[in-house]
Order: sequence, then structure tokens, then C-alpha cells
Amino acid sequence: MQNGRDLYTAELPAEGWTAFCGGNNEEEDMETCVAVAVTDSLVAIRDTKRPELPALRFTPEEVAAFVRGYTEKIGPSA
Repeated sequence: MQNGRDLYTAELPAEGWTAFCGGNNEEEDMETCVAVAVTDSLVAIRDTKRPELPALRFTPEEVAAFVRGYTEKIGPSA
């Protein structure tokens, strides 16, 4: 498993980001979207409205643990 420093020095892909949108549908708020890029060693998440800001980076194991915990708490259909 990579440590935090390795995650933030790893090169992010230039292409292959997928946008996931939802939430605010008010015109003044615009829709909320995040872009996600996945490699073998990391999952990066960034704000589509502010792509110049650094992406948050997680190991695939960290994301899997988050999804597992969320599913256990909220349920798989939420």
C-alpha cells in the first residue's frame, strides 16, 4: 500500500476522468459534480467547477472501505 506522500507525488492521468453529478439543481447553485480518475494505485477526485485545485487522492483500498462502510450504514440502494 502506498503512503500519503506517494499518492500525492504520483502522476495523474490527463484523460480518463469521469464526472459524477447530482445534488443542487437550482440555477444559481448550478449542478454539483466531481470528476474521478482511477489507476491501479490510486483514486483521484476533483471538483469539476475548480479543476485547477489539487485532486484528493486515495488508495483503492481506502475507497473500498468507504463504500463498504457507507453501504452498511445507509444501505445499498441509497
